Amino acid sequence: MHALSLLFGITSTVLSLYLKFGRRLLLKILKSEPGAKVQMPSLEEIDFFKSLIHEMYPNLPDVCCVMDGVNCCWKSYHIHECFYNGWQHDHYVSNIFVFVPNGLIIACAINNPGCMHDSLCAE
Repeated sequence: MHALSLLFGITSTVLSLYLKFGRRLLLKILKSEPGAKVQMPSLEEIDFFKSLIHEMYPNLPDVCCVMDGVNCCWKSYHIHECFYNGWQHDHYVSNIFVFVPNGLIIACAINNPGCMHDSLCAE
């Protein structure tokens, strides 16, 4: 907030109002945009994605998507123990995304506690 206030030459109060308005506007636009929705593809699209992946990787005949996880560092004064990741020795929020070959996200699991493994988040 402080850096943005200095950059745009406005007070933090006015900046927070503009950020709140911007988030509401972005959410409204993304809800009406079909390409921004997280949704499962049709059966025909799944078969098409399987054929694309099978052409590139013949040993994977029934794969239509790929899953990847990302841990976002959790910096807060009120840190809960469930966000502590003992393997990385810090507090995280885990997010998992499932992508198809055209780059769309068809499924996601967001804001999971950092103590959970990606396989548990995916379940």
